[in-house]
This record gives sequence, structure tokens and C-alpha cells, in this order.
Amino acid sequence: MGAYERTVGTRGGGPGQLQAAMALLIGPGDTLLVPDRMNLRFNRYAPDGSSAGSFRMVLEEGHPMLFRATSSGMIAEQLRPMALFTGSSIENPRDAIVLLATDGTVTDTLITFPSSETIGASGVTLFAAEPVWDLTDDLQLVLVSTTSTVSACMLTDGRSGSS
Repeated sequence: MGAYERTVGTRGGGPGQLQAAMALLIGPGDTLLVPDRMNLRFNRYAPDGSSAGSFRMVLEEGHPMLFRATSSGMIAEQLRPMALFTGSSIENPRDAIVLLATDGTVTDTLITFPSSETIGASGVTLFAAEPVWDLTDDLQLVLVSTTSTVSACMLTDGRSGSS
């Protein structure tokens, strides 16, 4: 059984503080990255637990749904298009799984696939089947679709793709 080491961050909106953490990700150099939905940023914490700054969550790219990290510190994010930034409804929306740079900018799109309706646009849908995915250390993407049919695919070359 492990032993408690330390607490990082406190509740709030200031530097190093958190309001709605979405994931805990190990970044380059054992840096802890914590995406914070309410503060609209990624907080960075050094291995000793001290705040190492933050960078803005780029919502113009889409609504963050899920995050994964490799042991080498690569960060992947699932983004869902949001009508908020387009001013109208989105026809045939597609989620994207993207790689992020250490400043939060999108460096590559690994795959796009049809969005589910968990958030719900104009209907009453609150929860719907969501795709499940993971990223291996060598940037192989495993995606299992749970929409109308269940299927699985593996993107092995680490380049852009669609399903």
C-alpha cells in the first residue's frame, strides 16, 4: 500500500488552484498536468508539488471530453465541436483526438469520428454511448466505437485518420 506524500493545488481560481479537475496526466519531466474545466486552463505542477505555471484551455478547437498521456509525456485530448463558436448547429459533428504541445496548442490530429450526443444539442439527451479510446507509448491509438454498432480500430502510424 502506498503512503500519502503531498497535496498539490488548493481550491480556487488563482495560480496553481483548481476548481474542476478533469484528469491527472504525467507530462514531460514528471510534470503533473491537470486540465481544469472551470478555470479553463491546464495547471502544471513540478515533481515537488509546487505550481509550475499554467496554459489556457483552447475551447475554440472544441469541448474537451477526455485526456490520455503516454509514459513519454505525450498528451492526447478528445475534442467535440461546439455550436457556441460557430453560431449555428453543426451538421454531422465529428470528434477529434488530437496531440497537444506543452503549451496546449494542437500539434496533430490522430483521428476524427462521429460525435455521440452525451452533451445533447437540441434534444433531451444527457448521456449516450461514448467511444472508448487509449493511446500507447508509441502513439498507437486504439478506438472502440459504441454508437449504433460496436467496432474497434487501431491507428498504428501516428498520423491523421478518420473513422
